[in-house]
Amino acid sequence: TRNQTPTVSNAGSNQTQCETATATLAGNAPTVGTGTWTLVSGTGTITTPSSNTSGVTALGYGANVFRWT
Repeated sequence: TRNQTPTVSNAGSNQTQCETATATLAGNAPTVGTGTWTLVSGTGTITTPSSNTSGVTALGYGANVFRWT
């Protein structure tokens, strides 16, 4: 079986929030395959992990790092 190579993931630009505990992530939309967001460090709740433009709530102060794969 030979499958197409999945789309290379791109999580988008870094974002800075001031006193806002929510954000919208900005990953690229895969044309081949699917993607998922994961929390790498910090705090935050990913509302729809499989959506490239998922919301994030309950962000903590300081750096909160998310990965789009």
